Amino acid sequence: MDILEKIVALEQGLHTPQMRSDIERISDYIHDEFYEDGLFSKGMTKADILTGLKHEDLSKHKIVSEDYKLVSQSRTQVIITYISALESALGERSYHAQRHSTWCRCSDDKWRLISHSATLI
Repeated sequence: MDILEKIVALEQGLHTPQMRSDIERISDYIHDEFYEDGLFSKGMTKADILTGLKHEDLSKHKIVSEDYKLVSQSRTQVIITYISALESALGERSYHAQRHSTWCRCSDDKWRLISHSATLI
């Protein structure tokens, strides 16, 4: 598995209802210094994200993503871009967004998401 495949698998894992509903598990994938400029808010921290996930309802839609690209890579950092959307049970997609994620390899050799941004398209 190359680095892009590994990071895409981690990113897509964060999109699943199983991961998003397991706050302790998802917390291990997000760096303590995480920062997000999202679609609906600016300057969100790890604590903000975890609090928001406790109230998230993914029963009416799922997160889909595609067109992943490796933008930058070093031994300890990877930046990717991709397109995401919310998909209803009927297959209708909304909230299409261009996303950028930065993952860093931490001292315990785990990759963690350290920054994320999204822009509606």
